[in-house]
Amino acid sequence: MKLHRYIDHDSEMTPIDFEVTRSKVKVTGHYYYYYYYYYNYYYYYYYYYYYYYYYYYYYYYYYYYYYYYYYYFYYYYFYYYYYYYYYYYYYYYYYYYYIYFSYSSSSSTSTTTTTTTTTTTTVHSDKKRIHTMAATTTYSPYRGHACFTNSPCYNVNTLVYDVNSFYLTSCIMIKLRKWRQVVSGLRLKKKSKTYLIYILFKHIHYSKS
Repeated sequence: MKLHRYIDHDSEMTPIDFEVTRSKVKVTGHYYYYYYYYYNYYYYYYYYYYYYYYYYYYYYYYYYYYYYYYYYFYYYYFYYYYYYYYYYYYYYYYYYYYIYFSYSSSSSTSTTTTTTTTTTTTVHSDKKRIHTMAATTTYSPYRGHACFTNSPCYNVNTLVYDVNSFYLTSCIMIKLRKWRQVVSGLRLKKKSKTYLIYILFKHIHYSKS
């Protein structure tokens, strides 16, 4: 008795005879399974090469687009911060001139007491006095500096208002904190914040005490 098994060999169906004898079954079965494993090996090898080729293809283009979007992101990132630095630079620049001209136009302001280096802690004994926006530009001497009453600054411990430069550094720090709240979602690094303060100080002739 013979059992016929058909397998695809070179696009041609060829029968393999299985006889009911033990030796014949062993020989033909070995040949059949050998061809079966060889066929599967060739099949998987082909697809391995196929996927390896496309893996390399997509790997190359993945890194191409990755770096493309990487540089695009950082370009947009720095452009975004440049826009906000530019905007707030002019904001503080305008605010500086507002204080400067309001200070200069005041006739009740005296510059003689601001040049002294004596400490007058009795002026702001609470050390948390809030200076509201007022029409006058009178100042209070504090450690040889001036604290303008028309500035929205507080916490006199940090006031280093140099009367020669007409600018209050604590105003900048407070404004920067408010600016970080206004621009929600941005997390400025210390270097960026220091750079911003440096640019502001540089253009307003900042004089540190």
